[in-house]
Amino acid sequence: MKELKKSKKTLFVIAGREQARKASKVLKRYPSEERKKVAILALNFQAQEMFRKLKINHLTPDDYFPKRDYKRLDQEASGLITSWLKKKILGGVTGEEILTYRRISLWGLVERKITYFHTIELMRQFFLIRKAIEKERPWQVIVVDNRFIQPFIMDTPYVNPEIEFNNLPAKMAKAIAEKKKIKVKIYHPGIRDEINYLFIKYYRIITIGFLRRWRRIERRIEARLSYFSFKKRARASTHKLPNLIFCSSGLQVEAIAPIVRQNGNSSFLVVRRDNLFDENAKRALKEFDIPYKNFEIYLTDSDKHRAIKMTGQISRRWKKFYRNPEFSRIVQYDDVPLLPVFKGVFACLCQKLRELIEEIEGFYRVLEKESPAVVVTLGDELEAEKALVCLANIYGIPTLSLQHAVIANPYRLLPLVSEKIALWGPSSKDLLIKYGISTSRLIVTGAPRYDFLFNKDEENKRVSIDIKPQIGLKQQERFIILATEPYRLLENARVIEILRKILTRMDNLRLVVKVHPAGSLKGYRRLINRNKWKDVIVVKNVPIYDLIRSGEMVITVYSTRAVEAIILDKPVVIFNMFDEASTIPFVSSGAAIGVRRPEDLGRVIKEVIKNENLRKGLTENRGKFITEYLYLADARSSKRQVDLIEVLGR
Repeated sequence: MKELKKSKKTLFVIAGREQARKASKVLKRYPSEERKKVAILALNFQAQEMFRKLKINHLTPDDYFPKRDYKRLDQEASGLITSWLKKKILGGVTGEEILTYRRISLWGLVERKITYFHTIELMRQFFLIRKAIEKERPWQVIVVDNRFIQPFIMDTPYVNPEIEFNNLPAKMAKAIAEKKKIKVKIYHPGIRDEINYLFIKYYRIITIGFLRRWRRIERRIEARLSYFSFKKRARASTHKLPNLIFCSSGLQVEAIAPIVRQNGNSSFLVVRRDNLFDENAKRALKEFDIPYKNFEIYLTDSDKHRAIKMTGQISRRWKKFYRNPEFSRIVQYDDVPLLPVFKGVFACLCQKLRELIEEIEGFYRVLEKESPAVVVTLGDELEAEKALVCLANIYGIPTLSLQHAVIANPYRLLPLVSEKIALWGPSSKDLLIKYGISTSRLIVTGAPRYDFLFNKDEENKRVSIDIKPQIGLKQQERFIILATEPYRLLENARVIEILRKILTRMDNLRLVVKVHPAGSLKGYRRLINRNKWKDVIVVKNVPIYDLIRSGEMVITVYSTRAVEAIILDKPVVIFNMFDEASTIPFVSSGAAIGVRRPEDLGRVIKEVIKNENLRKGLTENRGKFITEYLYLADARSSKRQVDLIEVLGR
């Protein structure tokens, strides 16, 4: 401790834009000599971008911790909360037992989302902060309290602002510093921020509460209408509907459409449930002309009353459990108490309980009424999908999960609860085996959504749409496509800024930003308007294959659009400036060009446009990627998946 005081060094631990802005104001008060002794750790990209704009020297995670060690940390973090919930307290009861309904673990339904979006990120920050303290040896650590700062919401509406990342790093830094007996100084925002926070909080509670009630009523009415529409369509078919497919997004509908069409809509019952404020699945089902039933048609008033009653009972027991002093002693890592950090995560579960119990009750009615031979889901990613599969497993109904998008990060999928998983190609199978999935559960079938691209006869019958007038371009104008990833609005903003500077030096070449289906078109339009990027075009719901055909190339990090561009023989550039861990063989197969440094991107774009030999090389390597990632390019993937479903249902 004496050595730390002698160092006279101050360490700022900052995450988030507003925290970085507040830290810069604090730094201005420091005398110039003291400012030289300050070390600033910018934990995330949002803080780094703000410090970059303010021209303040700062340190990043790469300066302290090698990214190759992240895999080990992620494996440790993935089972951390589960290990806490398995400890017996309160007279021999575990948290997992409290969070159980109809023999289904409610924690298991939300585990993936909480583990991937919170626990893994927090444990990375734990090691980074601890490493920074050990290296810098400060006498005090400074953090910015985020309680009254509007949380950073990513480019989708699915992140819970009550447990957003920006507030948790400050708590994490405080817990580690106090354990090491280092002074912690917390800067609080001003009264204006407090008032804004309270206004936003209660405005959100009132408006979203009202919208939720209205949408529930609206969905009940729509469910009744869809039921009569389905009954009318089903009357024409004499076949039984033995297999149930559940989908909750437009991307999933695109994946199941070839399978349903393979049997002429006659052997599948499609049950749809959209996100509360997102009806992409409904729009896609109508576009592909697939009859479906709405999930809400199965929920009765008695089910809803039971859900309310059981939510109250489980919530009271759960609050008593995680507030118990004995539990707070369990919630630690390397002897650092972490309950202050994870308390918001535990409290968030109470808000999810009613929705989870309603989903279990609804799917119980689905299985009871429809008696499906096989239950098919798309990835087991969402709580609703997991609830359906867990119920089907309990009642002995075979379950199958279909891959519907590129597997960029397996932690977003795990744990997979379906008995069998149908995959696009051998590389996906090898990846999941590495993450502990049994080989007997994994079956390679190919990707049905791309069958029509490999079927030359069907492809020739398709009429291509002239996409340029639709997106506001003249016929003579050329463009490149930036395919974004979800949850990364600010990172994508940085890429857009870099590409704009490059393209302004090139003649007759525009930038078209293709927003991910889970992303917010409004968010990107606000970004474009705020920065006055009038030469950038942002699109979302456009015919993607016609867009790719008309473009010069596709630039992305790991989007599914890269797969489609490779199939359509368009050049692909994987611009991985954030050093994301890649699990997809885009670059290793030679089907795409990898770029890490922004200064190299302009040169690569020019080479791709002008160098004919380079494009030929990419075309030659295209087959290797398709074999690795998409199996056989024989347009029979749909048939293989239908045959697999029939075998499981016998």
